[in-house]
Amino acid sequence: MDIRNIPYDAIVLRFFETGRLDGRLEGRVHCKTCPYAILAQAVQGRYEIQCGPDRYESLAQGEAFLVQALQPLRIVHHGDPREGGRMRARWIHIQFTLFDTIDILSMLEMPLRLPAKQCEPFAEIMSALSRIQECPPFVRLARKQELAFRTLTLLCELAPLRAGVGDLLMQRHRLQPAISHMREHMADKLTVTKLARLAHLSVPHFHALFRKCLRNSP
Repeated sequence: MDIRNIPYDAIVLRFFETGRLDGRLEGRVHCKTCPYAILAQAVQGRYEIQCGPDRYESLAQGEAFLVQALQPLRIVHHGDPREGGRMRARWIHIQFTLFDTIDILSMLEMPLRLPAKQCEPFAEIMSALSRIQECPPFVRLARKQELAFRTLTLLCELAPLRAGVGDLLMQRHRLQPAISHMREHMADKLTVTKLARLAHLSVPHFHALFRKCLRNSP
């Protein structure tokens, strides 16, 4: 499949939320692996972020870290010493899928550090997202979709595609018969052997390709 010819309805919003923290958190360490991509900005204070074994940044106040889903993270909080160690931060958790399977943001070469200036449009989105609960139900849903796709647009403009994305889409297309069968037979007993046969692959090859494309095991 040519990445330039992806149909518009192939992109699906799976999760989009914003949050804030405000407290005296000097030295607090938070280790986690999140199922969503994260953009977190320290408005007051700063972050240290370790992403996986070999990516590390010590951020300045006003900068943000940006990480893909399913990355092991070690986050150190540093409060503002001029304010008694107070830290204020805001974040977005977001996930879009392509063809209901591939995490779109996993296809981007996203930077770990985001300078304060580049955080400004995301800050506007976070502020708008925090206010939509006041809207009527369908307005709220439409507004949330609008803000989510604006966030996705900004991230895609910010980060180039990873090498080999075209090959990844071709490989994912090979899994489609198995994925469709899984969706249509959720209540049935499924075996990896049968799924591999539907994809015309050996079981080990099917396992490897499934994990590569979907970042999870069958």
